[in-house]
This record gives sequence, C-alpha cells and structure tokens, in this order.
Amino acid sequence: MAKRVVYLYKDKNICIIPTAKVEQLKRAAEALFREYKHHKATRVEFNRKLKTLYRLLGPWTRIPWERL
Repeated sequence: MAKRVVYLYKDKNICIIPTAKVEQLKRAAEALFREYKHHKATRVEFNRKLKTLYRLLGPWTRIPWERL
C-alpha cells in the first residue's frame, strides 16, 4: 500500500503533506527548472513562478519564503 502522506521535518517541526500534492509540485518544479535551463524563462519569471509554487506548498509547511 502506498503512503498517503509525506512527513517534512523542518526546524524541529513536523509537517504532514499529502503525497499527491508533493508529486504534483515536484512535476511542476521540474518543468519550471527545465524551462529556465533551456532559456525559455528569464530570472524574474523564474523567481515569480518559484514563489507561486512555494505558496501552493505553504499551507502545509508554514515555512517562511525567506528561510528557503
């Protein structure tokens, strides 16, 4: 049976994140890095999209953007 949640340990806090959400964000991040690597996105666009991905993960982790 597959795990349904992922435990993220950050600064002595445990965050429980649904596995499906982790896989979705992983695919989105890989696509974003591929886009940047192949010069299809500027640094500004890359940072904006990365912050958007962080905001999607934020409700589960509560990790401030500045600390990533």
